[in-house]
Amino acid sequence: MLLRQLTDLNGISGAEGPVRDFLKEQAAPLADKLYVDSAGNLIVFKKGTAAKQPERPVMVAAHMDEVGFIVRSIGDNGRIRFVNVGGIDFRILPGQHVTVEGNPGVIGLKPIHMQSAEDRRKAVTAEELYVDCGFADADEAAAAGVEIGSYIAFTNNYLELGEGCIEAKALDDRVGCDIMLRLLEGNYKSDIYFVFSTKEEIGGDGAGVAARALNPRACLVLEGTTCSDVPEVSAWKKSTLLGQGPAITQMDLRMIANHKLNDFIIRTAEEHDLQYQFKTTVSGGTDGGKIHTIGTGIATSVISVPTRYIHSPVSVAKVSDIQATEALAKQVLLRIHEFERG
Repeated sequence: MLLRQLTDLNGISGAEGPVRDFLKEQAAPLADKLYVDSAGNLIVFKKGTAAKQPERPVMVAAHMDEVGFIVRSIGDNGRIRFVNVGGIDFRILPGQHVTVEGNPGVIGLKPIHMQSAEDRRKAVTAEELYVDCGFADADEAAAAGVEIGSYIAFTNNYLELGEGCIEAKALDDRVGCDIMLRLLEGNYKSDIYFVFSTKEEIGGDGAGVAARALNPRACLVLEGTTCSDVPEVSAWKKSTLLGQGPAITQMDLRMIANHKLNDFIIRTAEEHDLQYQFKTTVSGGTDGGKIHTIGTGIATSVISVPTRYIHSPVSVAKVSDIQATEALAKQVLLRIHEFERG
């Protein structure tokens, strides 16, 4: 299963190489043109079947990168201090398994029986945490290839849970990459650039570079988004619901989606009797936040797979939601030649 392979790979923002290489191998047989741009984006072009094409093509984007850490110092005792890359809740980190330049390790914290009452009451900070790879000293760490600037990634096994759920790291946004690979198998009337983008978790710089170069008339962003359908969360704060299909974003912290394109997507879903829901919170952001501001503006919408516990090593998604997101995105692309930006 490609999604299992994709989530097993490490690709923290700025170090997406292993993910890009895998996607390039999978996408090459399906592409009319394929290249890697200066920002590290993998760009795959599918020529439209219509004889006459609009002046500007369509873009579909899903980001390759995941959250993680970078080494910022190595102590004389071999312990590694780090800084996060992307948004991570530090409270979940003690005891997590990680890898540093291929070296397995765990994230450590002063043991609870050594903590004061005040220590136990406050939130965990980066200053208190370290990675323990079993190195005796800094020289041993250096000999193992660990240095300041090395990347640290979560490690976790892909699992099938309950009735049709999966658990893995990096479902944000390897679910989008997985869907895009299958969309590449289709034929569409419009010229479409499928962009596997870099650095989304630190602001969407990769997608911004691609959008500036391609200048599309419309862009569809495929994401894994927050799903807060967990106990003690009010109904109106649940963001999305697992099992209710793809989530259409109306607004987040980086953008307000293009109303005309959103209406086009909703109309397509209803005409084909396809599932959809709305993302009901405005937290977070996507590549769309950078894409929609490029040039004279790009009509941009976001369709997401609801995913519990994103930005952690134990994200959970439902297979039916992934399939429903693919189905909706495919129907949108099959008729995107009808869309006229306003």
